[in-house]
Amino acid sequence: MPTALRRPPGAALALAVALLAGLCWRAAADVSRPGGAGHALLFRDHGVVLPNFKDLAPDALTFEAWLSTTDFCHASALMSYALDSQATDEAQRIADFNHFVVFDPSKTVACHDFQFIDLWPDPRGESCAFSFNHSKSLPNFVERDGKWHHIAVVWTAANNGYTRIYWDGLLMASAITGKTKPLQQGGALMLGAEQDCYGGCTDRGQGFYGLMDEVRLWRTARSQSEILAHMRDSSGLENHPNGIYREALVAKDSSGRGNHLPLITLPTAAHVDIQKGGDRLQAGALSFRNNYALQPDYTGMPDKDITVEFWARTPAYTPRNATPERYAEFFSFASFGRDGGSPQQASTVFMDDAILIEKYMEEFQGSKWIDFAQFSTRGSVSVHINANREGNGKRYDHWLDFGVGWLDAEWHHLAVTWSWDSGEVQLYFDGAPQVPFWSSKAGKTEVIAPAFGGVDPHIAARTSRSINGSLALGQLQDCMGGCFSPEYALHGEMANLRVWNRVLSRDDIAKGMFAVEPLSQGGLAAHYPFTPDTLERTPDGQGRVRDVHNQGANPLQLGADAPDWVYSTAPLAAPDGTPVAPPMPGSAGYAMFLSDQQVLIRPNFTMPSDEITVEFWMQSVDTCRMGVPFSYAAKGSEYAQSDNAFLIFSARNWGIAVMEDEGGMTDHLSGVSATDGKWHHIAVTWRSWDGVATLYDNGREVWQVVRAKGQKIASGGTLIIGREQDCEGGCFDSAIGGAAGGTQETSQQEYGAQARAVR
Repeated sequence: MPTALRRPPGAALALAVALLAGLCWRAAADVSRPGGAGHALLFRDHGVVLPNFKDLAPDALTFEAWLSTTDFCHASALMSYALDSQATDEAQRIADFNHFVVFDPSKTVACHDFQFIDLWPDPRGESCAFSFNHSKSLPNFVERDGKWHHIAVVWTAANNGYTRIYWDGLLMASAITGKTKPLQQGGALMLGAEQDCYGGCTDRGQGFYGLMDEVRLWRTARSQSEILAHMRDSSGLENHPNGIYREALVAKDSSGRGNHLPLITLPTAAHVDIQKGGDRLQAGALSFRNNYALQPDYTGMPDKDITVEFWARTPAYTPRNATPERYAEFFSFASFGRDGGSPQQASTVFMDDAILIEKYMEEFQGSKWIDFAQFSTRGSVSVHINANREGNGKRYDHWLDFGVGWLDAEWHHLAVTWSWDSGEVQLYFDGAPQVPFWSSKAGKTEVIAPAFGGVDPHIAARTSRSINGSLALGQLQDCMGGCFSPEYALHGEMANLRVWNRVLSRDDIAKGMFAVEPLSQGGLAAHYPFTPDTLERTPDGQGRVRDVHNQGANPLQLGADAPDWVYSTAPLAAPDGTPVAPPMPGSAGYAMFLSDQQVLIRPNFTMPSDEITVEFWMQSVDTCRMGVPFSYAAKGSEYAQSDNAFLIFSARNWGIAVMEDEGGMTDHLSGVSATDGKWHHIAVTWRSWDGVATLYDNGREVWQVVRAKGQKIASGGTLIIGREQDCEGGCFDSAIGGAAGGTQETSQQEYGAQARAVR
């Protein structure tokens, strides 16, 4: 940042993360540049953590940040500080994990040592939210247009745990919490998520979606006058550019106290000694903690008979540690399938779970999902084959659950086989075959306890998919090569991963599981031994691991899902009070920022009638709204009468409508999203003669359906960018009101787009 943070001498600033990305740029006209506010972090269910934080004062704290969010459907944590609790009492353990939490941007509360952040009903007043009941309203930092707001939270042990929350410098809520115990050192400080255990166990529904900048954590209780005087100051980071340091992307602390915030930590390779039942394997292992090994352009994955085998170790489940990561994702291969069924159904299908092997710790015993009582699902292994659970009417919802009861911290060998011709899936756990208790076949589920024979293990027989796709270890892909969530991540280790293009027998698996090199190479398709000598450094300072069987093909890149650096437009000011300069665009120019308050309208649009391609770049983290980038309504149309003459809708699960034809149950939605915070190039093509409509994401064909075969689109209607029309030029529907219009004519000037510079 170009100006230094103005603070009185000796002020106790513990942390000031100004979020300057430190990117190098040339002095060339075609390169964009940040403005005076530098960079912000764009969060999408990310939790960035600084463990063993030792810079808190025991009796006072102030947390400040600038926020920009349109997310109204997640009660997320902005900041959480958790202790590494050893308490045996569950209530105390939860309170330790909630040592200090700033929670819910739409109804913000600040909580120190509460077991319950919010509780309903709460007749005994046990929750943190209850302590703020005397406040007229709680601060709301969520704006439909993404307007920036400054938050400041002040807590002091004095005055019986007095806590204040400021919105743009105005006191909006306060509470006498009664929580006066000293803040303890050595906890885990996290931005963007709430911790249900030390340093992790985040919940997907409690992740922050939006921009965050100028994060400051003080060891004093700041006054309102101090907050107002300095909240628009920018922190000087001229001599501390952010970048990759010691295998981690770091947000530098400009307070001078060295509390640099690592945004990612990469998987690490090491030698391990696995001993089980008198046998021994000395091998390499890759250790994961909310990170991944990824090949986004994997080639040659077996598309018919297949075996995937590896060793894995995860933390033990104990009653004290009752909230580990809910899912442990081992192997995720995403690809595309071809459908040879009805001409009216999708012929190109995105399979985000083409091959998925995961462990989950959820207990469904006694729930509506399990209709027998004497069986625990915790520690089960789930296998998905040629699957996508989100779109296409669940026609590709193929998976099995095996109740192996994996609750310990020991090494275990997993081998999954699938026969293309019969669809039979076998899971071998430490060499022993397992019986599945749950199956989903094209969305039709069945549950039978293993003691009663289990369910039929045949799924997805003779389904077709590409040999090319994206392979991720340690994370679950909800889109090709990304859309990760810390809730679906691996905290553990994997060793000696092998993929075969044949179904191994039980004897094959037993003979080879303790051998680093397979006894026979016949049918071997890939082998990642994860030894340190197979890990290579890449020019960016990160790394990759080699497939030793394929002589350099399909290396897995080591990385982690982190918030993205974007140009900040936070309303900071120079020392003289004038606003800092905005970002400067490069050759990419500006991008439109659209929320449900803005649209672009073009009446009397000359629309192609029998063949069309629509393409655009987009970036979004909005998982609350459907998201409609392109809507064309025919002249004089009304609801369900050519208002959807050409519609590209639902960025969180794409769909296409042509002349009111939106498909049926089996092909209404694609199961493909573009709301991961990354830039996506989206293209949709349609032709009248055969009705084929095709969706492309970043140049890949990801979905193909039939829409309005033989029909023509009438020209002269109204084109709207950013909303769906339920009548020509209006009749908007809004998730949270405001921009919802009536049936009357809508003025072209009623809505306007905002512009933002892009790199």
